[in-house]
Amino acid sequence: MRLTKIFLALTALGIAIQGQAASEVNGLDRSMSDWLSLERQRSALQLEWQESKPLLQQRLELLAAEKNALEALLGEQRQEGSEAETERLALQRAQLDAEARQTQMRSWLDTELARARALLPMLPPPLARQWQTLLDDAKLAGDNNQRLDALLTAFGKLREFNGRIATFEEEIITPGGEPLLVRQLYLGAGQGWYLTLDGSQVMEGRAVDGVWQWQQVAEPGAAELGRIFAMAAREREAALVRVALSPLPKHPAPEPKHPVSASEPLVSAESANE
Repeated sequence: MRLTKIFLALTALGIAIQGQAASEVNGLDRSMSDWLSLERQRSALQLEWQESKPLLQQRLELLAAEKNALEALLGEQRQEGSEAETERLALQRAQLDAEARQTQMRSWLDTELARARALLPMLPPPLARQWQTLLDDAKLAGDNNQRLDALLTAFGKLREFNGRIATFEEEIITPGGEPLLVRQLYLGAGQGWYLTLDGSQVMEGRAVDGVWQWQQVAEPGAAELGRIFAMAAREREAALVRVALSPLPKHPAPEPKHPVSASEPLVSAESANE
């Protein structure tokens, strides 16, 4: 009986050992299977990486090149934007400077044209008519260049008139309001005379109290003034004639200033109507 129990115990122990061994073998089989699966996956991934690496490397190089190109383009745009802004600011400053100069020029022209108008009543009538037309044109002109041109032309005519002997034959209005045809002689812009066509009357013209006025004088006489007119018209031989002159009146215009310096210069009629 005892032996039977021992045998049964040994038999149960053997069965238990065999079961444990079989369990361990099954575990090893599963581990081996898992390892083989992982190895296959690793090999597949490694193969895929080796196949994809050149393409990915090429894409990385293209992306790097595109990045550099974009950075260069942005840099150029920033540079162009900076240059354009600098140019815009320079043009804006130039425009503001030009507008300021135009404003200064307009103010200066307003002042000078006002001074020219103040001089107008003091001029000999033929010159005054020319000035009146030019100053009216300057008043109507909206452009500074046109106004400046009119002002310079006016003073140019004054300089020309003041540098020669001028003769005219025109109708004047006497103090009594009657029209009278006379011959006029001007020695510059400061003084003139007129002689009636019948030779009966000599008048001297000059600026008095800021206005050109004609006044009767004793000298030069009608005969002497008639000889001057004849020489100016080249109707007789030129000769030196002594004529008393008055100084030019002071006026507000800055230029031209060409006063007659001598009180009694020798005037040659050869220069008349040049």
